[in-house]
Amino acid sequence: METYYHPHDLTRFADMGKGNLELWDKFMQYYSAVFADGALTEREKALIALGVAHAVQCPYCIDAYSQACLEKGSNAEEMTEALIVNPYSIEETAEVIRVALEMTRAERCERHGALLARVQQHDAAAWSQSFLEHVKRARMSQEKWSKVQE
Repeated sequence: METYYHPHDLTRFADMGKGNLELWDKFMQYYSAVFADGALTEREKALIALGVAHAVQCPYCIDAYSQACLEKGSNAEEMTEALIVNPYSIEETAEVIRVALEMTRAERCERHGALLARVQQHDAAAWSQSFLEHVKRARMSQEKWSKVQE
């Protein structure tokens, strides 16, 4: 099935402003203000945007906000744990949104605390250390494989 979605189009997002630079600048000012730290952090806002992107089934938004979440320090587990949504079921999506809106402050705080603890445990330093360990293991594996082939 042909789709309107083409991942390479994401790299051309800024091209939309070429037709009306003034309007584009205003949009980007608004967009930046919306996602700036406030009562919610940029990371939290990106996670919310990712959930909404799944709810409305926008593949461009899913790609863009997945990337934003990762850039802001979220990991795959957080991105799927916040609230599980089946984007192909309007009823299930509506139910999850209802549940989120009706959560008690205590439950929201508990969920936030769990996510915050995970972020603090898996910060950029931990991620880079893990990444370097994986690179080292891959290199050792490659070296071992090269010796076997000799």
